[in-house]
Amino acid sequence: MDLKTVQDKVREFTEERAWDIILPSQRVAHLAREVGKLSEYILFDEGVTTKETEMKKLPKQLGDVLFSLTALANLLEYDLSEQIEEAMKQDAIKYPVEETKEAAIRAYSDRTKPLLNKILKK
Repeated sequence: MDLKTVQDKVREFTEERAWDIILPSQRVAHLAREVGKLSEYILFDEGVTTKETEMKKLPKQLGDVLFSLTALANLLEYDLSEQIEEAMKQDAIKYPVEETKEAAIRAYSDRTKPLLNKILKK
């Protein structure tokens, strides 16, 4: 499903429930709450926290974050496809591939080796 279709489906869903009339501040608070829940899964999985979470629910939480972000974009009348393209265009200038890639590998390789090994074994 492309991003425009996602935005259209979320728009329809929220309009049916009158969730399209809430304030942007309420929508962004909901988005922050969903991102917070998502972070609990990731932090537990990486051993940063000990709060038990059911990792099988992580994909649904990603969906909740995407839904909330999309609903916010709809509320503010932004086309997410255009915004993502613009953000990537700006980031490509700000973060050139070679130097950014090399810096990331230097900064994260030692810290992420255990995580990468874990991911590759799945």
